[in-house]
Amino acid sequence: MIWSPSLEGAVSDLLVSVFGPGTRIAHRQPLSRRAACVSRLYLAGPSGTPGSVIIKHVPAETFLAGEEPDAPEFREEQVVHRFLAGIGAEAGLKPALLGFDPTGLLLLEDLGPIGNPVARSFAELVPRLARAMARLHGRTLDKETAYLELRRQAGLGPVATDGRYHGVMREAERAANGRAGLVSMVSPWETPAVRRTLEREFDAVVALVENYPGRRGLIHDDLGNARQTFEIGTETYLLDFEYSHYAPPFYELTKTLLGKFETNTETGEYLLASPNMPLALAQQHRVLMDRDYGLRLADEEWEETLTACLIYAALTLLGNLAATGHRRTLRGSVQDDINRILDRLSLVLRPFRPFAVIRSIVARYRAAPAAPYARKPSSADAFRHR
Repeated sequence: MIWSPSLEGAVSDLLVSVFGPGTRIAHRQPLSRRAACVSRLYLAGPSGTPGSVIIKHVPAETFLAGEEPDAPEFREEQVVHRFLAGIGAEAGLKPALLGFDPTGLLLLEDLGPIGNPVARSFAELVPRLARAMARLHGRTLDKETAYLELRRQAGLGPVATDGRYHGVMREAERAANGRAGLVSMVSPWETPAVRRTLEREFDAVVALVENYPGRRGLIHDDLGNARQTFEIGTETYLLDFEYSHYAPPFYELTKTLLGKFETNTETGEYLLASPNMPLALAQQHRVLMDRDYGLRLADEEWEETLTACLIYAALTLLGNLAATGHRRTLRGSVQDDINRILDRLSLVLRPFRPFAVIRSIVARYRAAPAAPYARKPSSADAFRHR
């Protein structure tokens, strides 16, 4: 990764401001380059200077000393780190924030060279992940005003207008498109009364998720694979907060239960990657939020909220497929991915009672039924051109 003189000078100045005169970079180990460039810096300096730290920064070719970067994902993540540090929520959750520079630098605690998650059974993994999620959600409950003020100071707009590819606004658009596709798919086969009830239930799902009336917490919103976690001992730490925002805490569970679309960087395939976590994750998360953070929901309210979150997330997956599936290299067909989404949603919703018509539709329309005398649009047709 490129490491320019101006970037090195800015990092050196930040290190001195944090650890004192005489602190210098002894060696730099590049680690990754995604939304931000990440390196491990081995330090030399006065007594008390850590042996190493992690530096995240905007790419050197876009770094301009003294100017805030045109890098929304980096600025979003920097705000989250500042927010969590400011409310004292970092311990046992994430690398500690050691220092930052608005021009595009983020100095973090080095959690160590070892710790990438290993293959574990669900019995081992579920409690770890439930604790990590609950720490983030519980410690940030009812503190949204402070988070929004930091966003304002950083020049970031309202969360609802975040137009990045995985931003809240784009996800809402995908949910609307997924809903329209699903309604189009089933309408030829259902009575007007069922269609009206289906639309009312979808209205309720969207309202509950997008305008949640209950207590909201900061969610990571990208916990679909192991890249965003780090293990130390028996605990799981969270990394990479560029898509974090306030939401119903239970929405965090959706990517681990349903999956998310990702591009395989080696093959170019656009695939639905799902860890297929068991519902025990949601149940353990609920227990921890109640016991440790006082978020108590009656059974009916918890079921309704979690069910709405899962349905909404499935609609975003369907909407994503509708918008991009025709121009992506899929692993299989559009119909295959529709079936995977509906199959998984039907499975995780099976124990729940809310939104009965949606649940029935999802269970029955894994693929559009065959018309007895004339071809009607298949589910793939319903989604392909939205």
